[in-house]
Amino acid sequence: MKCQLVFDTTKIKKGKIDFTFDTFNQRISVRDNGIGINVEQLKRILKPNVTYKYGSDFLRGEKGVGLTFILFSTNNFEIETSNGKEKIDGKVKNAFDWVKSKVDEVPKLEMSIEKENGSPFTEFKLGGISSIMDDFNLFEFNIGKLKYILRTKTAAGNTASLFNQQPRKDIEISLTYIDEKNKSTIEKVPYGFDAPHNYIKPNISFDERKEKKANGQDEKVRGKAVYKTDKTRTKSGREIKYYYFVCSRYKYYEMSKNILGYDDKELVEGRIYLSTKNMPTGIEISPPTVGKAGYWANNLYIIMEYDDLDLDMGRKSVSGRIVKMIRDEAEKIYKELQNHFSDIVDTDDITEDTLESQEQIEEIWDSLSSVDNLNAGYLNYFKVPLFEQGVVAVFHELVGAKKLHGYQTWRTNMKDTYDEFVKYKSGKRDYKILIEFKFDAADIIKDITDGGKKEYSKIQLLVCWDIDIKKFKSEGYDVIDNEEETPFFNGTTHKISIPQIKNQISVICLKKFLEQESKKK
Repeated sequence: MKCQLVFDTTKIKKGKIDFTFDTFNQRISVRDNGIGINVEQLKRILKPNVTYKYGSDFLRGEKGVGLTFILFSTNNFEIETSNGKEKIDGKVKNAFDWVKSKVDEVPKLEMSIEKENGSPFTEFKLGGISSIMDDFNLFEFNIGKLKYILRTKTAAGNTASLFNQQPRKDIEISLTYIDEKNKSTIEKVPYGFDAPHNYIKPNISFDERKEKKANGQDEKVRGKAVYKTDKTRTKSGREIKYYYFVCSRYKYYEMSKNILGYDDKELVEGRIYLSTKNMPTGIEISPPTVGKAGYWANNLYIIMEYDDLDLDMGRKSVSGRIVKMIRDEAEKIYKELQNHFSDIVDTDDITEDTLESQEQIEEIWDSLSSVDNLNAGYLNYFKVPLFEQGVVAVFHELVGAKKLHGYQTWRTNMKDTYDEFVKYKSGKRDYKILIEFKFDAADIIKDITDGGKKEYSKIQLLVCWDIDIKKFKSEGYDVIDNEEETPFFNGTTHKISIPQIKNQISVICLKKFLEQESKKK
């Protein structure tokens, strides 16, 4: 959001943005050479729903919450700004602690003003950030990951060039990275989206590939990744621009190594990424349910740009109606590709891919030695599960070992809308139930927010390995520990109240269940 705010206030011909990411002192600062902020604006702009972005339909982030979000996400907020006539220094302390009710004093903006005759600018300095990150440590990111996030999740990744357009403004961006040893590195950050074709080569456009294949020139397309940039129209006539890239999954792994210096299998995933008005939103939508879904998850990367996107406050999500519209158009793109996937991914360079695959296999075996053992002698599943498939396996082994009672599986298919169809016996009666599997129970939040086909009102039981209770509570869900000695669903460890369906779902958290079982010995 800070990046978005800076870009939208840059009104001069040659804009400059300087980011400083200080892991040593755990501080972030951003400086631009925009028009600055005067005293009266500064007094108002820190409040929610206040914005000065008027006069153009192409302005981004016009809801007026970005700067407020930053202020109340930090305990040390500083702003220095000049409109060329006067310079203002502002400070706000303990805003985040006040939000969390850790302090009683309402945060106040302290300002000092002095006259000057210079160039306008604005600089934000943010401290006290690490304490607010529940699910990751922001300051563990290396410079490669920071640059990639800036260029794929924020307005620094202007998508204009991706869609064969010129950016509306010329902006020069630099990133100063201070590591944990207080050593500084300064790098330029190109003002444009960091797409896979920048890393994965050789590649070829989809249309050129089709033409060469039609002319019998198979050898000229063999082993090449495929991309396409185009636009489509919805049934209601709305225009959506799109870019896609298809290649072997292991080439995405190599891409992550090039960016990060190590292999991160989650850096580039098969999802639909949304942008609007040349700005990546950071919003991801899970793909529609289609045949050969594995190709989407492993090989297909899509960006869809919709300029009429109506973002919710804070850009966390979009409405279910928009999600459906985007998915419908993405499915049309997928159908264009579905008969080409095997030819693109499984080309005659299979020897190289097989060698990469063998290296991946060895790496996985090596990494498994550091994974904790389950230490449950009655199970053949030896290691702590790392993925959803492992959750399914451990659940069924517990049923087979008669540690979980009453469950009789009739159908399991992770590609179905509902994961598992089960007959559950309670007393003398059989119940038809649906079971959902997740590695972390909190993953259902994204399903519900995205407005997918899955209706959680029809799911009776959620089976997971772990449960992120903080994440549930931050999103307005209630999670309670099961205190019933004989719950209706055998093995229940928690119950989750889902506000959208006004219902509770029983949860078997396998990690907690196995801990309880070990105490019975």
